[in-house]
Order: sequence, then C-alpha cells, then structure tokens
Amino acid sequence: MKKSLNYLPFLALLLGVTAALAGMPTTEVAKREALISTPQGDMWIDITGQTIDVDYTCEDEPGRQCTRAFDALNNPLPDEAQPGRYQP
Repeated sequence: MKKSLNYLPFLALLLGVTAALAGMPTTEVAKREALISTPQGDMWIDITGQTIDVDYTCEDEPGRQCTRAFDALNNPLPDEAQPGRYQP
C-alpha cells in the first residue's frame, strides 16, 4: 500500500496533462494549395480562402492529389488533403 502511494503524484500529473491536451482546440488550416498541370510540369498554387464546390472542384482521378493544407507553422495537415484533379 505504501509503494502505491508513492505513485499518486505521478498519476495526478499524468491525468492533468492528459486533460489539458484533450481540451486543446483542433488545428486550423492557415494555407491551402492546389496541384495544377502546366507545360513545365505539375506545380502547387495557393488557393487559400477558396471554397470547394464554390470556387473549385476536385474531379475524380485515381492516384492524384487535388489539394493540400498547412497550419500556421507551415506543417502539413494530412487529414485536410483531397484526392482528384483541381478544376477552377
């Protein structure tokens, strides 16, 4: 019993950190890019502020990436990537 009491401060700290991380807001998209084809090859263009199905669509094309997204620190957000071909 005495040994298990020694672990209580560690468990309390672990529980506190877990609760703090669970309450953090989700990462927001700061920048969005679309893959376009040019005579020089494929290139990424900035489409931040555009809305899918309003300003552009992603046509079905297997194996191709339509858009990609980044957070404020320029880290990629894989859950925000969309497959297909970019169509303005």
